[in-house]
Amino acid sequence: VDNKADIGIPPEEGVAHGGRGCLRLSYLAREGVFQQLSATPLAAGQATTLSFWLKTDLPTNLSFGVVERGGAFYQQFAAIPADEWTCVWVPLTSLILSQDTTDLSGELEPARIEEIRLADLANLPGALGDALGRKAGVHSLYLDDVAVSDRPAPPVGHGEADALLADDFERETMYALAIGDAFLR
Repeated sequence: VDNKADIGIPPEEGVAHGGRGCLRLSYLAREGVFQQLSATPLAAGQATTLSFWLKTDLPTNLSFGVVERGGAFYQQFAAIPADEWTCVWVPLTSLILSQDTTDLSGELEPARIEEIRLADLANLPGALGDALGRKAGVHSLYLDDVAVSDRPAPPVGHGEADALLADDFERETMYALAIGDAFLR
């Protein structure tokens, strides 16, 4: 995690997706420095979906998800296009337990969610960083309208025109992450 990154609410008018403010993460991209945002939701309770709006200045391969009390991290991935607000809206059941964490119950329990996490996967060390992309210079990621709620996500392919919906896993699971300049539309 980059302790030199600047996190705050931009003072400029018209930057946010909804309302008057959003969160901006500005950072100097460099190899081996992981750019991550973490937030504590107000209450997850009986939530069934995670949603947020994101805008980046470059195409961005993103890891996002939730952390349960005890440290189990459930995640999903998305390729975010540059310079446009993109809605990410996923059923919590589509999040996958991260390979580097364990969960004794074996399933995500919304009432145990204590953190929402988003990370730019660029500039990871070695071959993985080469595959996911390299960035240089100062970059910004904007986050707005984050929600963990009981509002169901629409079926895949039936969302808003500018929404990015993760697979609803109603059929055989296919794992994919866009690499290079490819992104989901």
